[in-house]
Amino acid sequence: MWSDRKQRAVDRQPGFTLVEVLIALVIIGLVATASIKLVVMSGRALEEASVQRDMIEKSQELQFEAMRGVLPDSGREKDFSWQIKKVTVPILEGQWTVQYRTMLLKYSGREMLFYVP
Repeated sequence: MWSDRKQRAVDRQPGFTLVEVLIALVIIGLVATASIKLVVMSGRALEEASVQRDMIEKSQELQFEAMRGVLPDSGREKDFSWQIKKVTVPILEGQWTVQYRTMLLKYSGREMLFYVP
């Protein structure tokens, strides 16, 4: 009887079971997948912020040139293209009119519409 207990204690060596190892691998896999997804999302967000910054900087430059009257109504410069339209809106039942210009700026498949005085 005594040797039987000793034998069972020897059979139970410290370590992990196969189920415990598999569960740990699944958890590590989920964490790795979430980490990779987070890195990809942050890269896309950084790229989008860069494109928006470029568009805003270029639009400010083009708006200034449009207000000075030296910008053609449409054009293309590198990846940017723009088109300016003159708009007249009647107000107060046609007694007065308001005139302004819109500038449509296109860059990298994105469009922004600006109102230029």
